[in-house]
Amino acid sequence: MQKQCNVQELSSMETLLKKNRSLVTHISDDKNPDKIIEWHPKLIKEHRDSLSIDKHNNYNYAMQYLEFLELQMEELVLPLVVLKMVYKTYIINAGAIIELLLLRLVEDKQLLADLKNYKKLKKIRKKDNNFGVLIGYVGHKKLLSNTSMMDKIRKLRNYIHIDESQKNRETDYRAFVLPHVQGARKCLYELLEELDFCTDIEPAEFLKEKHDYWSKAENKNVLNPQMLRIDSSQFL
Repeated sequence: MQKQCNVQELSSMETLLKKNRSLVTHISDDKNPDKIIEWHPKLIKEHRDSLSIDKHNNYNYAMQYLEFLELQMEELVLPLVVLKMVYKTYIINAGAIIELLLLRLVEDKQLLADLKNYKKLKKIRKKDNNFGVLIGYVGHKKLLSNTSMMDKIRKLRNYIHIDESQKNRETDYRAFVLPHVQGARKCLYELLEELDFCTDIEPAEFLKEKHDYWSKAENKNVLNPQMLRIDSSQFL
């Protein structure tokens, strides 16, 4: 006879499993005090209200997804190849959020016209204000204290194109390591802290919280030095 799981023993990830649906509840329920509230990321409204600029829904969704990816890394024992793909997904989403925030920063400073002149000066023919252009411009204008880490994230984000690994003679498996994820979460959190239009940092606190996963990973024995093809020390 299979032993029934004690509801108090459920981890955050276990509250999301279909087999445990009868043990959890969406909200606190006085009629069912034995049930545990299922895990959920920060509410969309919390992320939306944390910014005083245009309420961009994709920003809210992406932040929720980052929080879920952190839960996966925290609680799941994944095959290394699958774990590297989680790293890759994290970098791509964090990079997309940073790119959006840089564009909003330029717009907030009313510098779009000046950005256009900057592109002419640098002979940049691309019509869109892509990640690389924004990083270069924000650094040129000294709108932020530091953008060096962003360029490293941008290069890793290019691996969204599966063929990118072939060009660099590098597979996703070898290109992505934990320090890159640590660097991306640190970069995003510090960017939000510095932006004037980020009026409430609390919804992004999950980026700063010290999870067991990150603490254990600080042990150098967990990381294979041969995997660190990009200088990971610059991400920490």
